[in-house]
Amino acid sequence: MTSKFLASVDKADFKHLFIEDLGWDQPTAKALSVAVEDESYSVTPIAGFHGLHVWACGSVPDRSTQAQIDREVSAISTERLIIFHNGSKQEWRWPRYNKNRGTNMSKLLVHEHTVGSDHPALERRLAKIALDIEDDISLVQLLEKMRTAFDVEESEESSKAAKIMAKLYYELEAHLPQSGTEATGNLHKISVTMTRILFLMFADDTMMWDEENLFQNFVAFETEKDGSDLAAKLELLFGVLNTDKKSRPELTGHLTRFKYVNGGIFSEDIKLPRLSAKMRDLLIEASRFDWGNISPAIFGSMFQAVKSKELRRELGAHYTSEKDILKTLNPLILDELHQEFERTKTLKDPTRPLNALRERLGQIKILDPACGCGNFLIVAYRELRELELQIMESLKAHRGDDGARTLDATLDLKVSLDQIYGIEIDEWPARIAETALHLMDRQCNLRLIEKFGHAPERLPISEAAKIHSSTVEDPEGGNALALDWLTIFPPGPENIIVGNPPFIGMSWMTKDQQRQNREVFASLVAAKGHRTGRLDYVACWYAKAFDYVKHTHAVCAFVSTNSLIQGDQARAMDPIMRAMGIGIKFGHRTFRWRSEATGAAAVHCTIIGFTDSSKIDRPRLFDYPDIDGEAIEKPAQYLNFYLLDSSLPAPLKRTTPLVPGLPKMSQGNKPWPVAGLLVSDAERPLVQADPVAAKYVRQFVQGRDMLYSNPNWCIWMPDLVSADVDSSPLLQERFERVRTERLKPSAHSVAHLADSPHRFAQIRQPRSNYLALPEVSSETRDYVPMRFLDSDVIAGNKLMCIDGAPLWLFGVLSSAMFTSWIRTFAGKLESRFSISPDLAYSAFPFVVPDSDSRPGVERAAQSVLDARDKHEDLSLAQLYKPTDMPQDLVQAHQVLDQVVDDLYQLSSPTQEERSTVLLELHHRMQLKR
Repeated sequence: MTSKFLASVDKADFKHLFIEDLGWDQPTAKALSVAVEDESYSVTPIAGFHGLHVWACGSVPDRSTQAQIDREVSAISTERLIIFHNGSKQEWRWPRYNKNRGTNMSKLLVHEHTVGSDHPALERRLAKIALDIEDDISLVQLLEKMRTAFDVEESEESSKAAKIMAKLYYELEAHLPQSGTEATGNLHKISVTMTRILFLMFADDTMMWDEENLFQNFVAFETEKDGSDLAAKLELLFGVLNTDKKSRPELTGHLTRFKYVNGGIFSEDIKLPRLSAKMRDLLIEASRFDWGNISPAIFGSMFQAVKSKELRRELGAHYTSEKDILKTLNPLILDELHQEFERTKTLKDPTRPLNALRERLGQIKILDPACGCGNFLIVAYRELRELELQIMESLKAHRGDDGARTLDATLDLKVSLDQIYGIEIDEWPARIAETALHLMDRQCNLRLIEKFGHAPERLPISEAAKIHSSTVEDPEGGNALALDWLTIFPPGPENIIVGNPPFIGMSWMTKDQQRQNREVFASLVAAKGHRTGRLDYVACWYAKAFDYVKHTHAVCAFVSTNSLIQGDQARAMDPIMRAMGIGIKFGHRTFRWRSEATGAAAVHCTIIGFTDSSKIDRPRLFDYPDIDGEAIEKPAQYLNFYLLDSSLPAPLKRTTPLVPGLPKMSQGNKPWPVAGLLVSDAERPLVQADPVAAKYVRQFVQGRDMLYSNPNWCIWMPDLVSADVDSSPLLQERFERVRTERLKPSAHSVAHLADSPHRFAQIRQPRSNYLALPEVSSETRDYVPMRFLDSDVIAGNKLMCIDGAPLWLFGVLSSAMFTSWIRTFAGKLESRFSISPDLAYSAFPFVVPDSDSRPGVERAAQSVLDARDKHEDLSLAQLYKPTDMPQDLVQAHQVLDQVVDDLYQLSSPTQEERSTVLLELHHRMQLKR
């Protein structure tokens, strides 16, 4: 069907396309002849439906001429689509009206098509506006179809806007000094200039001035084409915008029509370098873009477009999508406010509760202590303003015409930018946040105009958000961990803290960030005795927020990487939170975080909302059976920091297995120093050639060796055989190397072992065949790879060993049940699972199979081993690579999972359900010991 559409398009047979293929009616309008300068253009109506007309022009003039033709057509055809075409190229122009403006101002969108080329997007658009012969739709419904088809998707617009701003940024940067003292303030100068330009372009597209495109026309008509005076003219304009009209010097041209802005945006005196024709062209082209309808997430995207990968890692900069922002804001406060609003609709006279709700909105204050470009603050402000608008509409409807006159939309607003606070370490995004909030306020006011016909005049700016940022003069001004939040965000009845603090793992933290971690947690009495030094950087924001909540009863929520609710991190955070009287109000379990920024990496995230525990009736829990899917809300009685529906604390570490009679897990043998005691594969022939030394050569396996089938060897002489050492120069030379290393000052901890150079520094070799697990295992694996080894294979200290482990024990440890345990509760080395004897194994609540269930577990465990044996050419690491596991091994593990789940009386459980059951069972067993 769609190929038929494109065939008509390429032949420029638009009448056939719209009438025969798409089912539209014959046109009722007449052809036009439009004169633009010295050219005359014929514009012909080709189809119509309920007053919406499609026009065709047999040439493709420049965009400015197209806009003039469109204005002429709009005089007789308000709703229109114009197709400009020649033999090789087509430009389909559709006027998109800003839904927030409440006026007839529009922006011409262009959809280009090259004749003869595939164009799936155009085919999809045409399919959306096809009408069935039986369709009886109104003009409103048809317009909705057209908008769905031809309004450019917001995500595409945001991406395009980011690229536009990046081009401007790089061109401006290229004109600034690149080295020396003159280059010191470059980033500051760029950030100020770019945010001013953004403000001016947005003002053009949202009727902030008294005429259309004032800034665009100022640049186009009052600056030289070579750009030679562009810098001077921009500096002059910035000064005009910062000066009250009464105090301005005598001006001419467009400058006389700019309003006084105030508010700090144009207050600083910035000296620009000489700019080029390219900069001028880019600025004019950027001004032609429609900035009035851009998602707030664009600002984060623009920020990332000009940041290096290294700097983003250093600052932990990530930009949260609007969808994820609302995942945070809705259960934190917005759902409650909307429910309160909905309740008023059931009342006969809702006036008093509606006014009370409006007053409450005016008392809410919001702080984002790592605000970046202000995405959370922008969306939060927009949502509060939108709710207030709905309340005002309800009041107006209840009061009638008389009441409408008493509701002054210019004076009676309760929600204002004065309620918005932010902290940002980097000046550039902080500047964007300040400007973006003004722009969002303008969009909200346009909605107010649409509904009430008027809105407050914001110029000159008299209210603004309070964004604290670092500057050259005050480098600590935006350091959220150094600032006193109680001072910059005074306590109030409805204080909210929300945001997306830096995603920097413990192993990535700089020395300065580690120092900040120590200082922040040292200020919390409840943190004493807990391993806070191993927490991710984001935990510092939780600590500051915990302290703030303790003094104010505020509600808070942060987006964080999911490592914070796992292992040692949750183990440290949970008791601190409880000791400070704080509880979890809601939690989003692990989901894949989606950034608005271009080229963003995937991050597994969680969201934790928390407040004074006395304020929590029943927490809300959002689960993600598919981490890329939608959340499913589940009932919960209590949420701990693991986001498990359990009031139980973290599991207790143990030196012996929780279940009596089970074999212990121990670390393998530590060869120190390795030189002398270990034998590489290349060295082995030489050592084996010594008949005495050859008697002591054993296979030596560390965790990585086992996973990747790396051959390694060692000299194993736990008990000294003096006669053999005396008769072997090779052994003497090797043991002397060991003795020398152990006597060095840097090795004082093993100096006492210098007289026993034949022995490993630590000896814990199993006496019988044993089950070996790696000390660390990748968090991406579904199962922990492990293997049975013979007793004469020497286990290294990077192996965890269970001497004489039965087959059923291998089965339980090789199941998803054990993986759930270590994923949730075990420690981490960087992001990898740490398999420790005390927490990963000894604290695990094994359900020992009885005589009836044991054969089934053993059969399933043996099936896993048999499946692995069929792939002898693959290492354990290859066998357990998540995307490449052999199908027969996957199936064997699935059967094993089901058998082990049955032991715990679970049926097809999720990871969280397994973890919850295991935690409860652990504490029940612990009480019996």
